[in-house]
Amino acid sequence: MEVLELEGLPMEAIERIRQLADILKYDKGDALKMIDELIDDIKWDLAFRNSQDAMDKLTEETLREIEAGNVEPMDLNKL
Repeated sequence: MEVLELEGLPMEAIERIRQLADILKYDKGDALKMIDELIDDIKWDLAFRNSQDAMDKLTEETLREIEAGNVEPMDLNKL
């Protein structure tokens, strides 16, 4: 299992981790499923957060190309 850092996680995720600790005492199967779902949610959040810089750069580049007149409307009939 991967080790994830808690720093930078939303408080909601940290609270869910705390709740899972209680559930784990009574029903390990359900708790493990919930933990897997939480890990997937955290990975998605981190991936999205880390991709924001790349998206900002692409947006700036696109705006520069539009301002320079280097783009034309897409013709769906040519696809």
